[in-house]
Amino acid sequence: MNYRKTIPILLFISSALWLFAFKDFLSGKLRLIVDAVSYYDHIKFYIDNIGHGVYPLWDHFWQTGLPNEFFLRRIGAFNPFYFFIMILHKAGLPYVSSYLIFLSAYFFLGMSGFYLLAKRIFQDTTMALAAFLLLLFSSLGTLLFFNYIIFLFTPIAWFFYFLLSFSQEPKKLYGLGITFTLMIILTTYIPFYFLTILLISLLCFILLYFRCLKTICLRYYQFLQKHKIFVSFCTFCLILSLLPGLFFYLEGQQNDIVLPMRHANSSSENTLSVDLAVIEGGEQGIITRLQFDKLFPDFRKTGLELFHIPIFGYLLLLLGAFTALHKRNFFFLLCGVSLFLILSTEGPIYHFLYQHVFFFKYFRNSTNFLWIFLLPVFILFIVDQLRAFLNIQTNTITTKYGLFLYLILVHLAAFIFLHKLNNAIITSYAVIGFSFLFFVYHFFLASKLHQKAARYVPLFLFILTATQSMEVFHYINQNAFISKDSNRYDAPHENFTFTRWGESQKQDLTNTSEENTALIQKPSILYITTKWHNLLHNNINPNILDAYARHKFILYDDVQWINNDITDLNHLQRLLKEKKNLALISSPDFNKKTITPIAEKNHPKTYQLITENSQQFQVLKFNPNAIKVKTHFDTQKFLVYNDNFHKDWKAFLNGKETPLWQANIAFKGVWLPAGENTVTFRYGTWWHYSLNYFLLGLFNFILFYLISLWMKQKQIEPATDPC
Repeated sequence: MNYRKTIPILLFISSALWLFAFKDFLSGKLRLIVDAVSYYDHIKFYIDNIGHGVYPLWDHFWQTGLPNEFFLRRIGAFNPFYFFIMILHKAGLPYVSSYLIFLSAYFFLGMSGFYLLAKRIFQDTTMALAAFLLLLFSSLGTLLFFNYIIFLFTPIAWFFYFLLSFSQEPKKLYGLGITFTLMIILTTYIPFYFLTILLISLLCFILLYFRCLKTICLRYYQFLQKHKIFVSFCTFCLILSLLPGLFFYLEGQQNDIVLPMRHANSSSENTLSVDLAVIEGGEQGIITRLQFDKLFPDFRKTGLELFHIPIFGYLLLLLGAFTALHKRNFFFLLCGVSLFLILSTEGPIYHFLYQHVFFFKYFRNSTNFLWIFLLPVFILFIVDQLRAFLNIQTNTITTKYGLFLYLILVHLAAFIFLHKLNNAIITSYAVIGFSFLFFVYHFFLASKLHQKAARYVPLFLFILTATQSMEVFHYINQNAFISKDSNRYDAPHENFTFTRWGESQKQDLTNTSEENTALIQKPSILYITTKWHNLLHNNINPNILDAYARHKFILYDDVQWINNDITDLNHLQRLLKEKKNLALISSPDFNKKTITPIAEKNHPKTYQLITENSQQFQVLKFNPNAIKVKTHFDTQKFLVYNDNFHKDWKAFLNGKETPLWQANIAFKGVWLPAGENTVTFRYGTWWHYSLNYFLLGLFNFILFYLISLWMKQKQIEPATDPC
């Protein structure tokens, strides 16, 4: 095999092998679990609506209606790569297939960035391949089907590649790459993960490469002087990318939405903050995930949540223990240890930072750092050790015998360790044996056989990293769940329905006794909802509330003004249980109380349900952000739209804005005069939509600009020294 073609071929084969290992997940046969389901749902909801030209600022499915901004920020809604899903879907593929193809492609996009970063660092394609293989056959890829880590890892990997490249060789391509990846990072989930990683990396770099700072800053300055317009454009793009997160942060200050599971008893007034007790509870800490039984489990019983590094990585850690620790390797070590000590929730440093550094209150899962930083940095560290170990010169008899003895001791110790575990899989033993043969061949036989050892290193590395992991992946597939149930947004959600649940789940609680309703379990803690819906959820019998809120439109003839206190909640429960023809209303703007119409007193005892379109009531238009209905009643009515109330909703009666009332504490209501009327409920403001559409276009423009620069770029490998 031609040596120049070996590494590209192995990159292709290893990628194909990984795809084969997870073919049942990627085909949809095996089920996504935990947070991966939520990301599937919300990306589908987003893509479905964007495909119809609607930027979905409101989600009418989630807890009877919720601002969609939280989920848009989690998925990074401006990411232009999501349009790949839309293209595949429009081409005729089912959405689930389109999504899973995108998910795997985005993973390999991140892996490509990591490979190029390793190639820049080591200036050696063989060592870059080793880093790629160790990360590919770790458990990072399994998280595609478990959580959202890939949406953080991919832009971060490419950011550091572009940053290193720009520091060595300032060019527009790398500057635009930094800008583009930063824009994605700033608009995806919680940017404070990245900010923490960047600050620690910069501090460690300054400590170890202080003498280089002058040279690097001079390069930056010269680029700025030469490309002022370009730099101004990039700066403008970054500032715009900060706006959605800033507005979302300010919305958290207003507490219109609540996250009871996260916020709980947090000392911060911002509802987006996370209570320290929530962070410390469960298995969210780094140390918890790195316990002995988690690092060396019985692989036959493991699932997608597994933390796994190919056993060859641990061998490299032991073999490189006595190699020289140079500056670059020490940089990796210092970054990893620093982040580990700072973010270990069991230690005092984290508690200090939580109290005094504001953004530490906004990320809940410190274990995410394990995947997006500690694992890649650890792999770069052990690959650097591998590079140093393979370069050991065996020129003397003492060196040869000492090295041979050390190889025996390390591999024998690993063999005994596995034997003591009593649960090691057979391929773990095979890797240990093959590793010993590889290093013996490299150091003692290659020269005697007149072979260039380096020619065969890539193939050996592929076998040593893939062998055990393929068996581990087999057990992960074996223990996974077979897909049966569809996800939340697989059901049609683009057309309006008058009820939220199926007919089989209808409940009539008119004659339910107090004793029976008292037997209902206490409501669970909601993850995210509006503050008013959370109030109902915590204080109204869930069966009564669900039976009422299942119907989206209800007509009343009479109303009563309330203050939304506990007395009103008890009163509301009795009214909802008996289906009384009386709506309770309030308003954030108490001046509206003076214009409340007087209702007719001769009316039925129970409210009127709207269950279908008719001559009296017809839905004319519907999307997540607006609904338009036409009504025709002989007398005035109070219409309650059982979709959660929020201050950014507006109501328009016959084209003119009309007061929107907070009905039955959590929902929306308007008065309908007698006769024919057209009522429109609309969410958001024009500038909010304009900003989002503009950013969506800007992200796509920069991606195409970046690709065009990349196509023109000639591959130049600068010196490995960052100075």
